[in-house]
Amino acid sequence: MREEKITKANLELAFEVGFRETECDPDWLLHTWDLPSTEKYKPTQSFIQKWLREKQNVHIWVIPMSLSEYAYYYFKDGGYTFSKCNFRFYESALEKGIYEGLNLIHTTIKL
Repeated sequence: MREEKITKANLELAFEVGFRETECDPDWLLHTWDLPSTEKYKPTQSFIQKWLREKQNVHIWVIPMSLSEYAYYYFKDGGYTFSKCNFRFYESALEKGIYEGLNLIHTTIKL
């Protein structure tokens, strides 16, 4: 199995809320030197999930709903949100959960 990298939109949102590529272990990065700086370092979904949990206190869980559907929860400071959408793949649910977690931080920063 191979680790999935986060999407460009989630990477940009992660940078906006304080993530820096210097926090990554090189094994967690995709090095593509000919791309703009926001694309040179693409951490895996697992690494961003861990960063959200350890640095931002945002927890994301992906749970199976059936044999071919997944949903996610995200949790911060005593409250949780369950996704209303069902996803066909675990990675798709995790990517959306990462987006929601990053967006939660982004909204909090702007208040």
